[in-house]
Amino acid sequence: NQPGVTDTTADGNDPATAPTAAAFGAPLDVPPAESDVPVPTTPPSAAPSTAPVAAPPKKLSDAELRAALVATPITVYSAPWCGTCRRTHEFLQQNGLHWTDRNIDDDPAALRELKQRSGGTAIPVIDIDGKVLAAGFNARAIAEALSESVERRFRAQGVPIQAKRL
Repeated sequence: NQPGVTDTTADGNDPATAPTAAAFGAPLDVPPAESDVPVPTTPPSAAPSTAPVAAPPKKLSDAELRAALVATPITVYSAPWCGTCRRTHEFLQQNGLHWTDRNIDDDPAALRELKQRSGGTAIPVIDIDGKVLAAGFNARAIAEALSESVERRFRAQGVPIQAKRL
């Protein structure tokens, strides 16, 4: 294990023993799937297309959505003395999310990465599947980044995630 890097799960245990999606009853408001949601279709064109046909976006079930959220790659650049960092960790934990914590005090490489990704040294910086949320805690921004990640990775449509404040 690298210095300053901690893999963390909602229960504080090793990620390999992370709880399953069925174990979550978290503050992220994930509405149940609707089976009768229409999928938008494209009108047929006059000429046949030679482009590959992509599958239409799908609607994830509640269990699939929770599993997708748990699988979302999240990295938090933080320091133990930072109260906003602790609040971010609490939010992620309460929502049953898995994240990697990069302690910038203990790991010079983490500090360099932080500067490269955010352009500064203010913390926390949260990387959610490549989307960097710089310097601060914002539950709504975290929920939106999670939603975008799940929609992109699973070709899902309209993943409505709303964060509840701590």
